[in-house]
Amino acid sequence: MPEEPLNLGEIVKDPKYSSTLIVESPEEAAARRDEAAQKAKHKRTVHFVILTFALVMVFLIFLGCIFEFQTGSVDDKKWAGAIVASICTAFLGFVAGQRLD
Repeated sequence: MPEEPLNLGEIVKDPKYSSTLIVESPEEAAARRDEAAQKAKHKRTVHFVILTFALVMVFLIFLGCIFEFQTGSVDDKKWAGAIVASICTAFLGFVAGQRLD
């Protein structure tokens, strides 16, 4: 049984459907774009600060492990080597998982 084609003209005339068109002024559009730009800049700044802090902490831990690996006992070398390997693996996973937008 063939179905009847959809007639959008009848749907628009139906009182339970309504549509409105709101046009913003150029000033409102400029303000909205400016606010969006400020929010995006703030988000990038926060992301950069957090990433920088995390990288500095990981780098310091990495240096501490390298120092322990060179000067520590056999047990110290075991955990230092494991931590260095984990840091390197996490770094590779982080780099591979980055989006290039």
